[in-house]
Amino acid sequence: MTTSDPSRPDFALLYDAALDVALKCYADFPTHVTIRCRNNPPVTLGVPQGWIAEQGSQAANALLKSPDCCLDILAALTGVGHRMTRQAMLSALESRGKRWADGSVGAALAQLVEVGLLNNRQDIDPKGYGLAPW
Repeated sequence: MTTSDPSRPDFALLYDAALDVALKCYADFPTHVTIRCRNNPPVTLGVPQGWIAEQGSQAANALLKSPDCCLDILAALTGVGHRMTRQAMLSALESRGKRWADGSVGAALAQLVEVGLLNNRQDIDPKGYGLAPW
């Protein structure tokens, strides 16, 4: 069974939970939410693309003080696939055509750490900021 009805009250609750996990683990927005139960076939809720963008931007704006910089940082991290120092992050952003001041990047990194999307580990190699599951 597949449905794409975000007006259903249970849909919003499921999507909120999926959004939380997807942002924290993958720095991305879910396009489908699948529920698997032991004795029943899986149920997949398809998420309309426009609704994803609307919910994603609302979540980012509610969660972060500077969502544009934060989302650029998350995209850069997922693009390179490994941890980066603040200086490496500035270079990665610039190579993607995103010019942010050092202070803006530092503040955005701190926000992302504060909300649990990133951590800053110095005990592993490479050192620096990475997605929380890394």
